[in-house]
Amino acid sequence: MPPKRKRGASPAGKIAAAEPVQPSSQDASGEETTDPILEAVKQRKSTDAPSKRMRSARSGNGVSSKGGDESSEDEEMNGDGVDEQDEDVGGENGEAEQMKMDAPPKAGLVDPVGGYHTNPPPTGRPVRVYADGVFDLFHLGHMRQLEQAKTAFPNTYLLVGVTGDSETHRRKGLTVLSAKERAETVRHCKWVDEVVEDCPWIVTMDFLEKHKIDYVAHDDIPYGADEGDDIYKPVKERGMFLVTQRTEGVSTTGIITKIVRDYEQYIARQLKRGTTRQELNISWLKKNELDIKRHVAELRDSVRTNWATTG
Repeated sequence: MPPKRKRGASPAGKIAAAEPVQPSSQDASGEETTDPILEAVKQRKSTDAPSKRMRSARSGNGVSSKGGDESSEDEEMNGDGVDEQDEDVGGENGEAEQMKMDAPPKAGLVDPVGGYHTNPPPTGRPVRVYADGVFDLFHLGHMRQLEQAKTAFPNTYLLVGVTGDSETHRRKGLTVLSAKERAETVRHCKWVDEVVEDCPWIVTMDFLEKHKIDYVAHDDIPYGADEGDDIYKPVKERGMFLVTQRTEGVSTTGIITKIVRDYEQYIARQLKRGTTRQELNISWLKKNELDIKRHVAELRDSVRTNWATTG
């Protein structure tokens, strides 16, 4: 059995050449015979253009940026001469380059409005930063706020307070998730070092001293309560407030508003997935109405599909 042939190098003159491909083999009689498969491979490699990955790997002088004459697994092409990795560029529907946001700014880049100033950070130890909230339907806005707090200093220990159910329902109203679910969700965020369960609604100096907190991170919009127009004012007065930036268009209220706005579509989706009308708290008449609308929509789509297919 003839020895295995080594992988061929990339097109000549473009990257450093590997060992030459054996052009033919000899049979038992010593006569030279031509390998038709090998000849076809050679012919294809000589005419095919280099793959995208190989072109991007070259430096400006036409030499592979990987250096030397080593052949990389990443530069292997499939049988059609197309880099298998390049087939996924852009994602399934060309949206891959559109699904990433710029990183948020660090917290504390600006002082709180109203003439307040932020104290310089302590040195020689981790800076203990605290952020609190309800964190219902934990979403992108919450995550980016916690990221800002965690990255405010090179060495930050981030504590996150999650309010309990009784205090939250009394002050803010109904939540979708329970206190246990909200706390456990926050605990799984990679920016969080410690979760303070059933935290106080209003941050007091005693609470800050108890947890040895250096700064409180929150957006600078005044947060009102029965106790005053801005519950973070005492923190700002002591220079312990770190300003974070909100993520525009993302909030728990906004998410709930979208669901309520498209109420019938979500109800129809849940019914189609097997949720009972009792679980959805809708009447028998409402369920039948949505079923009829769904059947009409399916019939309309079927007619459109058949019309387009038959020309």
